[in-house]
Amino acid sequence: MKQTFLYFFLFCKRLLKKPVFVILLLLLPIMSIFLKKAFTIQNVHIRTALYTPDKVGISANAVEMLINQNDIIEFVECESPDEVRTMVASGECVCGYILPESLEEKFDLNLFRNSIDVLTGSYSVSPLTDEMVFSAVYKYYALHILDKYIDDTGLFKKYSSKEIKNELSDLYNKYMIDGSTFSFNYHNENAISKDSSVLLPGFLILSVRGLLSVIIFISGFAGAVQLYRDRNNCIFRTLSGIRLRLAEFMVILSPVTIMGVSCLISLAVSGSTGNIFREIYSIVFYIFCVTMFCYILCIIFKNEVSLCALIPVFIMASLIICPIFIDITEFNGKFGILQQIFPPTWYLNFFN
Repeated sequence: MKQTFLYFFLFCKRLLKKPVFVILLLLLPIMSIFLKKAFTIQNVHIRTALYTPDKVGISANAVEMLINQNDIIEFVECESPDEVRTMVASGECVCGYILPESLEEKFDLNLFRNSIDVLTGSYSVSPLTDEMVFSAVYKYYALHILDKYIDDTGLFKKYSSKEIKNELSDLYNKYMIDGSTFSFNYHNENAISKDSSVLLPGFLILSVRGLLSVIIFISGFAGAVQLYRDRNNCIFRTLSGIRLRLAEFMVILSPVTIMGVSCLISLAVSGSTGNIFREIYSIVFYIFCVTMFCYILCIIFKNEVSLCALIPVFIMASLIICPIFIDITEFNGKFGILQQIFPPTWYLNFFN
């Protein structure tokens, strides 16, 4: 075992003597910071269009509430229904909602279905925006029901109807705020603070972690190519059996380990890390998996040319199939089985 660690140390030392490899290690943290800043939530425009001709009532109140809130979805008010349709069709907004005038009157007649026109684009966030819009509408409709109940039952006749309604409205808002009752709010502040680069519209992900996982995977193939060269140079001629296997394993493990440590540092400086212990054991697991994956390929393919011809295929397939730029399981869940073939998916599953 001592001899195996010596081989690992010597192979790492050999790599660190290569200027190109050292430069790449230094560039990784810089690249990670750049990507993190380039794809923050401020740069991601997940916008939803709203329109209502109502100047008072639950439609107007709901629209005002939505456009003034600060959340992962940005609501914008339009001047006309045609503007809503144009913004959704052009992709400027992911979806749109046209709230009619006097919406409370339709609800009073139990005309809930199709009372609000919903325009959806080609993105997957519309179920979330549906809930946000409808929860805002029903928040104010609940107040309308309360006012209507007072008028219909004739309660509090001794008092001014306006004063009673204002007092009950304040009481209702107080109970909604202090947690005495419940409402639905949709926030994702924790996820945004960790890695907001994953919050791009539609199926686009482009996370810093995903890109770094592919770089570690590439380093495994670089180690595999080096193993073929070391075999040709007969540096293992005095070894056999388990010692030979471990020494060959160290050839691939050395670049993967160094690159893994660099990527872990890159995640830390870019602010994309969570629990440090989880980060460490997940990167150690991934380093071992990538090394084993590439070493098995070296055993299967005796010829260096054969493996080198497949390296671009593995890398491109990882970029397309693994949840790095797009998550293909959004289109069909059966693609999840295909994702499990590639090591980057195993690492990213720790954080999904």
